Amino acid sequence: MIKVVLTTIENCARCEKVRKTLDRLKKEYPKLIVEIYPVTTEPGAQLVKQYRIAGAPGIIINDKLIKIGEMSEKEFKQEFDSL
Repeated sequence: MIKVVLTTIENCARCEKVRKTLDRLKKEYPKLIVEIYPVTTEPGAQLVKQYRIAGAPGIIINDKLIKIGEMSEKEFKQEFDSL
């Protein structure tokens, strides 16, 4: 299983782009689970505090903060394939 957690903000073009990239990758990685938490929700705020996320989107893969900001399909694949 690969678990990706995104922390997002409202009207965030990068957040939407990353979400769409992950939606496409679900076909290639059937064990991919994606959870999205707006930072304005309690779970989202807790993740921001726990991982000290200072931007959007925050990208957490299998409980490890990987990146803050945009991530390409190629970058996701490299991360997934290294697990």
